[in-house]
Amino acid sequence: MKINISGHHLTIKDSIKEHTSEKLTKISEHFPDIIAVNVILSIDNKKVAMVEMDTVFHSQKITIKETKDDMFQAVTSAVQKLHRVLTDKKGIEQANRNDHVDEVEPDHTHEHIQNLNLSQ
Repeated sequence: MKINISGHHLTIKDSIKEHTSEKLTKISEHFPDIIAVNVILSIDNKKVAMVEMDTVFHSQKITIKETKDDMFQAVTSAVQKLHRVLTDKKGIEQANRNDHVDEVEPDHTHEHIQNLNLSQ
């Protein structure tokens, strides 16, 4: 999985890059269909850390936003949210896949038995 990490109005240190990559590699083990995750890290005027993650899972765009006082906590919380959303989407897809049962041809044996001449 390709991880694109960018900062909005801040410089990204290696420690936060490593933390983000470490957390997202756990998701890539559970969901190998994900090709890339875009992560945007920013800090607003009130010194609150914001994390935004975008990815595509089975042709559905998923966006997660999280704000915390600490950037590491924000990344961890955003990854947990992303994992929950992906698990829900995967469960819904599997449930929908199992709902499509082909219609079974009706059994006509009772009609065949009624047509038999059983009185001998």
